[in-house]
Amino acid sequence: MKGISAMIATVLVVAFTVAVGAILATWFTSITRTTTAGTETQAQAIIKCANSGFDIISVTSSAVTVTMSSGDVTIYTKFIRASDGTVITATDTLTSSGQSKSLSWTKGTNTSVTVSALCEYGTFNTTIEASCQVGESCWV
Repeated sequence: MKGISAMIATVLVVAFTVAVGAILATWFTSITRTTTAGTETQAQAIIKCANSGFDIISVTSSAVTVTMSSGDVTIYTKFIRASDGTVITATDTLTSSGQSKSLSWTKGTNTSVTVSALCEYGTFNTTIEASCQVGESCWV
């Protein structure tokens, strides 16, 4: 009798262990798929933003004109940073391919300018920058 009870107990312990293992395996698989999908989407956003064609096309004494060549993303300009350390808030939105915006600023004695923006693709976003300096075709 003791032998049969011990065997039944062993079978039940093994069955319970296998059931818990199956539940954990399913849970780990689900987490891995979710994490992989999120990382893949975020990587796509970074690639789309890097390839957005966000550029400074001209810098004049009173404006910095930026453009984008990809319509897959939305770009929100944040600020202009000049070589003298001046930072000017510049909030505009670019949403379509070929669209450009002129951002007000004063060139003064500056020799370079950087425009920082937030690039959004789906639910993900990343910061991107475009710059221009004296001697480049964008510096008018």
